[in-house]
Amino acid sequence: LEASLFYNAARDIIDLQAGRYDNIYRVDSWGAELNLLTKPLPDWELNLGYALLKYRSGSDYRLTESAPQSAVIDLNMPLGYGVKLNLNSGWTDIRFSQDSFGGYHLLPSYWKHDLSLSRQWKHTRLSLGLENLLDANYFTEYGYPAPGRDFFVKLSQSF
Repeated sequence: LEASLFYNAARDIIDLQAGRYDNIYRVDSWGAELNLLTKPLPDWELNLGYALLKYRSGSDYRLTESAPQSAVIDLNMPLGYGVKLNLNSGWTDIRFSQDSFGGYHLLPSYWKHDLSLSRQWKHTRLSLGLENLLDANYFTEYGYPAPGRDFFVKLSQSF
């Protein structure tokens, strides 16, 4: 079990706002993260995570693309013959996104599920996966929809 609390006090930063650079005098944010790693069966790992992010309403700046809440469920399990399965499910809460004209838009919350298989041979690992398994229509930033299903093949070598 891992828990952390944080407080960030940002002062005198500059950001592009509505086509011009503005001085942002103060942004105060705080939150918490909680992670629980369990082994329900031998060689199985289940990680549950939750994050909370808040900021002072009197701040000069609105946090964008940062969800006030998010959660992750990550399961790793052996399938036999050295093959491991990873299933990752993540939930992202509603959040603000700013367009190029300085307007704010509320992006909806979403679930995203990823699945991968991997096999290790000494120092070489082969991974195959499918991201956005259920083809969720989600946005990480206003005006930029995320890709549909993404397939990947990854070969890595450690020395």
